[in-house]
Amino acid sequence: MCGILGIVAGPAEAVDLDRKQILAMRDTMQLRGPDAAGVFERRNLVFAHRRLSIRDIPAGKQPWLSDDEQCVLVYNGEVYNDGELRRELATLGHRFRTRCDTEVVMAAYQAWGAECVRRLRGMFAFAIYDFRDDSLFLARDRFGIKPLFLTEINSQLLFASSIHALLAHPKFTRTPHLPALSHYLSTFRLTLGRETVFAGLWQLLPGESLHRRDGKIQITRCWSYPTDEEDSLEYEDAVDELGAGLKESVELRLVSDVPVGMFLSGGVDSNTLACLIRESAPSSMTAQCGGGDTAQSNGSDDHQSSDFTYARQCAEHVGFDFGEVRVPPREYLECWRWMLGQYATPLSTPTDVILYRLARQMKKSVGVVLGGEGADELLCGYAVQHWAGHDYETAQQLACRTWPGSSAAAPPMR
Repeated sequence: MCGILGIVAGPAEAVDLDRKQILAMRDTMQLRGPDAAGVFERRNLVFAHRRLSIRDIPAGKQPWLSDDEQCVLVYNGEVYNDGELRRELATLGHRFRTRCDTEVVMAAYQAWGAECVRRLRGMFAFAIYDFRDDSLFLARDRFGIKPLFLTEINSQLLFASSIHALLAHPKFTRTPHLPALSHYLSTFRLTLGRETVFAGLWQLLPGESLHRRDGKIQITRCWSYPTDEEDSLEYEDAVDELGAGLKESVELRLVSDVPVGMFLSGGVDSNTLACLIRESAPSSMTAQCGGGDTAQSNGSDDHQSSDFTYARQCAEHVGFDFGEVRVPPREYLECWRWMLGQYATPLSTPTDVILYRLARQMKKSVGVVLGGEGADELLCGYAVQHWAGHDYETAQQLACRTWPGSSAAAPPMR
């Protein structure tokens, strides 16, 4: 996953934390980046990174400094069209030293500036500080796969891949953000948009970039879901286009310098991916299914067990090595509580614990996994149906400052 952290003061100011405090913030994200760590400090800036090594393991260490030492990058994610971008950037004169896509992101920024984000195809959250004009550029991928949280403390802008890292700043005040808490308690979903459950701590939305210069922040939407219906396809043509797009996406995500595996739930999403993986990569891979160990607790089988059955059947069909991760109720509850501390925000999906336990088990043999998570979000998502009617009206009143309730509730941020 990787974890990024940045603290940016004004050009004539200094970051008011010592090295020990900076490392403590960075290392709250060790689970995101267990393989390597780095820090860059210059003038008014601190960038820090925890790395999960996927491509060009000896190289690609971050923070990444440009050849002319005028730009520095911290980056979390993976760019899948880096081969195409390398060829284009090479024609513009760039000479690459590594096979790591981190170098491609930096080269793309140097060639195209803030417009580079529109050319990147992948999942990413990154920050670039440009010493030539003392500007900060942040960007998040189109679907928000990679997180990016921000806050301001004493006129310094802080960002990180996790809320927990920002909470570790010794001067951060942990004040609850009541409108966000109201929404969560009304829906038990984290469809909070830009907000978090902490006042003054927010996130860049999917498909957005942020530019900060001279203390002024400008947020730009770089991409939105297409809405043009003039080029609507016939049903069969749409089916073919979706199939071709899925096949190409799977092929791109199999590129790795470490072993690749997959989460196999037995459902339509992951079973489809398993078949596409098999077409693209004839060799076998590790596939595992996770779920609750309910049979152990009540002595009976249930719907959960059928997930394991379907996943095993799919694994046999495509020839994958199959394994199971079963989580007993007591372990599930203990892990849920632990994850609350790691996320520093409520959990909203029962499968969060299962996915974590699956990932921990699969990390023993692979470095990358593919799975069917996100299909529901792509095909309309959860935001609308999980807004309770009363909560929606309250949010609108808060936004207009007309809510007659407690004065302790602050209006939604930004």
